[in-house]
Amino acid sequence: MEYDREFFEDHEPDWQYVMWWPEKCAFVRCSDDAESPDTRLAPGHETHALLHIALKDRVSESAHERCFEYGYIDFIDTITKTLRILRLLSFT
Repeated sequence: MEYDREFFEDHEPDWQYVMWWPEKCAFVRCSDDAESPDTRLAPGHETHALLHIALKDRVSESAHERCFEYGYIDFIDTITKTLRILRLLSFT
């Protein structure tokens, strides 16, 4: 898919954008065709500390269940921390 000249998901009209802060996330009013992103909160939405709470009423049940698969996130976080530690050791 990454080699396709035409990425068909770009033409779907139902994309919703999520903005991330250090301890929270929320849906925003941003759209692809705007010249500058509108980072105000989407109507009727508030910030949440966990993504699966923000997605609860906005996605299908199967998509909501996938939010609890933290194994990949934990793996990437562990690799990142390990590489940072090793970089420090490489200069000593």
